[in-house]
Amino acid sequence: MARVQKQKKQNHNHQKQQHQTKSFKATRVEKEVKPRDRVPSKAEQLLYKYGLIGLVVTIVVVAVVFAINSIGGDDADSVYDGYTHITLADLTIMTEDDGFGTFGNFEYFLDNDGYEDVADKLYDDEAGQTIYVYLYRSSDVNEDIKTAIEAIPDFESRAFFLIDLDDETADALTEIAAIEHLGLSAERDNQLLVFRPESEDNMFESTTVASWIVQDLGKIE
Repeated sequence: MARVQKQKKQNHNHQKQQHQTKSFKATRVEKEVKPRDRVPSKAEQLLYKYGLIGLVVTIVVVAVVFAINSIGGDDADSVYDGYTHITLADLTIMTEDDGFGTFGNFEYFLDNDGYEDVADKLYDDEAGQTIYVYLYRSSDVNEDIKTAIEAIPDFESRAFFLIDLDDETADALTEIAAIEHLGLSAERDNQLLVFRPESEDNMFESTTVASWIVQDLGKIE
């Protein structure tokens, strides 16, 4: 009877050892297949490194471009901020021929809303009935002309208007250039039109050269 119990005990111990061995092997196999324990290859490390660098460079470039565009846009919008602007269509009406040799339709600006500043300058020009219209591009401002405009005496009392060509279409430029008595060009970025409604000999005078515009503005007294 004692031999049987001993043999059972030995069998039990043998089975226990086998179970521990199996558990140990199973644990080792499970640990070997864990993805997080795998060391990335050199190719994967390089791919990750250069991918991260590329992402950082892209973010920096986009930020720089956005900053430049923002700064440039602010400058363009504020260069002549506060000056009275009109459009090429307004200029056509302002200088149109009634068919009987009379140029200028000022009543249009007096009768329509949104032209209060324009009408005030047209009808309350203390410096004499001379109208100045400066055509420019806000994307390419001529600093010499800007300085000359700022130096005009009693500027606020004069009928001086500005037209930003960047806000106009190519068709509008072509149409205004086709009006012969204005003498404007569809190709020039800086132009100055002087309109003297009461003058018979020199009613319209246009200048399309930047340096000459500076000289003409300097003659305004």
